[in-house]
Formats: sequence, C-alpha cells, structure tokens
Amino acid sequence: MERRIFLPMTVILALAITPALGTVSNAQPSALLKMLREMDRNVCRSVKATCKARPRKHVNKQHLARAATPPPMIASKVARLEPPTPAPTPKKMEIAVSPPAMKPESLPPLPRIKPLRPVAIILPPPVVIPKIVPPTEVAPNVADDNCLQQLHAQGAEFTIAADTVDDGLCHVYNPVHLTSVIAQKHAVKLPEAPLLNCKYALQLSKWLRESAAPILAAQTSSSLEKISTGPGFQCRGRNGDASAKISEHGYGNAVDISSFQLANGKVIIVQDAINPDAADFPILHGLRSSACGYFTTVLGPGSNEAHKTHFHFDMGMHGKSGNYRICE
Repeated sequence: MERRIFLPMTVILALAITPALGTVSNAQPSALLKMLREMDRNVCRSVKATCKARPRKHVNKQHLARAATPPPMIASKVARLEPPTPAPTPKKMEIAVSPPAMKPESLPPLPRIKPLRPVAIILPPPVVIPKIVPPTEVAPNVADDNCLQQLHAQGAEFTIAADTVDDGLCHVYNPVHLTSVIAQKHAVKLPEAPLLNCKYALQLSKWLRESAAPILAAQTSSSLEKISTGPGFQCRGRNGDASAKISEHGYGNAVDISSFQLANGKVIIVQDAINPDAADFPILHGLRSSACGYFTTVLGPGSNEAHKTHFHFDMGMHGKSGNYRICE
C-alpha cells in the first residue's frame, strides 16, 4: 500500500524538481545518481517510510539456460499445441522449354531457288583400245612370213602345211608341222610333228630352248632328246566334250606333252606330276611352273580328269580383256 502511494508522489516530486535538473545537467553521471538517491531518501522520510536499497542478485547463466528449456513433458504438450512448422518448399527447377513447333501453314515461305545454268563440260576424246585378237583369228599376211623366218632362225625344223587348214568351225592360219628344235646345241625331236599355228610353234620352241632343256639337263645331267606331243591340231570341244566351246587344239594353238625322253635313255612320264613320292616329281614341278611364264593356259595331272596323264599348254585368251592366265 505504501508503494502504491509512493509512486505517484515520486512522479509529482520529479515534475517539481525538473527545473532544478538544469543545474546538474553538466554534472558527472556519478554525482547525478548520488543526488537522485538522496532525493529518494528525503521523499521516504517525508512520508515516514523506510526505503531500503535492493541488492543485485547474481544471475547464473546455466540456471537461465535450464529455465529456458522446458521439461520433456511440457515440451511435448507445447509441441502438440503449436502448429507444425511447414517444410521449406523446394526451389523450382528452371527447365528450358523449346518453343512449340510451328505448323506448316504458319512457316514462312522458302526463298525461291534460282535454276542452275547449264555448264558446258568438255570431255577428252575417247581412248581407242585396240582389240586383242588371238592367233587363231589372224589371217595370213606379211607378219606370218616374218614368223616363219624367226622360227627358221632359231634352228627349228618344220614343214609348211597348206595355206589354211579349215575344218568346219576349226581353222589354222599359217600352219606348220614342227619336227625339231635346237636347244643347248642339241636337236630336241618332236616325232609326231604336231600341226601348229606358226606363232604357237615359235612360242613352244622358245620354251624348250630357254627353260625345259636347261631344267632337265641340270636335274638329270643328260640332254633332252625328244618329247611326245600328240597331233597338235584336233577339231574338237574342250576336254573332249563335243558340246563345249572349241578347244585351242582346233586352232593349232596347243599341244599335249605326255613324256620327256633324255639322251641317256631315261623317260620322264608326266603322269607322275601329281605324285609327290615319285622320283621325277621335282623335275615335273619345275617344268610345269616354268611353262606358266610362256603360255596363257597350263593344265596337267590334278587339274581335272581330262588332263591326268599329260601337260596341256595353249595360248588361248581368257576373260573379256584376255589379260589373265590359268596355271594349274
């Protein structure tokens, strides 16, 4: 009750002494506090009240922290009463959206393309490729006379047959019967005197002189005496088939060699060319390989049934261009 009366009176006294404060405005803060305390005591004395200064209480920080944290039971009740804190809304991801495709009718019209002006292209003149004509289709001329002279110059012995051998689909231009060829200073005889085109006879004599005779001499220490060739010219189909294409034999452009006879009397049979265990197999293999460099077709034992007993050498043209060889 005393305090309720004390407070209004303090306010009244403060208003009354406000002018006096101006005198102490420049005083030090400690002096001002001392003066106010003194006035407080005087007021208390005037109303016959006892004024006691309240000592400051020491504040324990740990106690305040405990007081700020409510007990578990109270915290649970408070949690029930308080509305739940809404979860933070995730930030929206910015997605680049391509503009919608425009409809064909809304697209701007394409610019008009100017037509290309025709350009004159100058092509080089066509290259004329001469036709490769096999010896069977060459008619007699001055070149054939040169062939006979070359054949004679090589030391070959031959007789000239009729101007043209013509037997239906088969024919031989500038035909000769080849009887012997000089090789390594020895005459290699051809007892069957095959009927051949002169150009083919020239090629056969060249192979005998440059390859066959030297190979046999080196492997056997004996010179080549004669070879078995067959008739040469034969008007028949290939491989003996009447319905097949005409064989090169039909043009005097091939021979079939079945054996080689040496000066010492040894006979090498071509049939052994397929037998690796035969004594003459290496020699026959060498003769066969060397022939591939002189003739466009080389067949023999192992190629097919028609050539199991002899070598077949011809100058036939193969393929559209006639530029590749058969060596089997």
